[in-house]
Amino acid sequence: MTCLEFYPGPMLRRRRHQDEPDNPAWIDVTLSAAQFLFDPVKIKGVKLSDLFDLVRLNPDLRTVYRRDFIAEFLTETAKGPVDAPDEDPDERIEYLELYRHWEFDSHTRTYEISPRPSLHGVGVVRTKDAQYYKAGERTTWGLLGSHVRTLLNLEIKYKSEVMVTENDTCTRNYGQILAQPCLEQITLGELLAGVFWEISFHGSPDDAEAVAEEIKRRRDEVDEFIRAGNQDGAQDEEGQIKTYGMNEIFGDLHAREFAAAFESVSAPVSVTDLLSALRALDDDVNACAALFEKFGSNSFRPKPECLGMTAIDLRRFIHDAIYK
Repeated sequence: MTCLEFYPGPMLRRRRHQDEPDNPAWIDVTLSAAQFLFDPVKIKGVKLSDLFDLVRLNPDLRTVYRRDFIAEFLTETAKGPVDAPDEDPDERIEYLELYRHWEFDSHTRTYEISPRPSLHGVGVVRTKDAQYYKAGERTTWGLLGSHVRTLLNLEIKYKSEVMVTENDTCTRNYGQILAQPCLEQITLGELLAGVFWEISFHGSPDDAEAVAEEIKRRRDEVDEFIRAGNQDGAQDEEGQIKTYGMNEIFGDLHAREFAAAFESVSAPVSVTDLLSALRALDDDVNACAALFEKFGSNSFRPKPECLGMTAIDLRRFIHDAIYK
């Protein structure tokens, strides 16, 4: 298998094959990059601008990534990099990172794997605590709202550690990390596809800017609504901003989940209380026995066929009743 190295410039080179003794140890293949999309590549300090420049030099790559609005992005990035808007120094992106996230369903024993790695920004080391991060940690940033020209001078790195999470929605461990194996190799095609997919997720540069502006408009609208606090329906009886609980948002779904496995529930226990407690139970405990212990033996009445089920079996019984 060909070994590639990708350097700023851009320069893409491959190692000499054993049957090419007369060639130099490394051969420049920058102008024939499309021939090596399926070969592993080592990224050597490459910036986002180098990826676009590589495509500029290879018409075949422009064809391969046409669906990612590559022509529009080449036009936009040809204008050169611009500085990001002034912001808190702790909020700056230091580099772009390609990473992999796989999902594994332990019930069906199947993986769900994206055909390409994902891309996000990695922030500088924080000097002070923030809402979700502590000093000394790095923030991971989604790229929605970031103009592509503000990202051009950022280095691209590949994270070999793969995050594998539980994809069985019926287990208490749903969404939790199961393993973090390493996949050292990334192909040139994966590198380009992962970056261009994320950068063009909302379309062309103009499309992405329009989406970002609309999100900002809606956010500002909500902020103003909260600040005003005196618009019709904005306050409760005590003059506080109204908030809405899970039952008000998912009430219909909760009602159907409840009806699948239970016949009745008695105050002060609510449908939401019962279902939330069921979701929190360990998979292998007797669900109804644990719920009776928590809420009392007269707090609810399960359907007879559900009495002996474990928590994971009861959650799957409810899931199948609604979605199958």
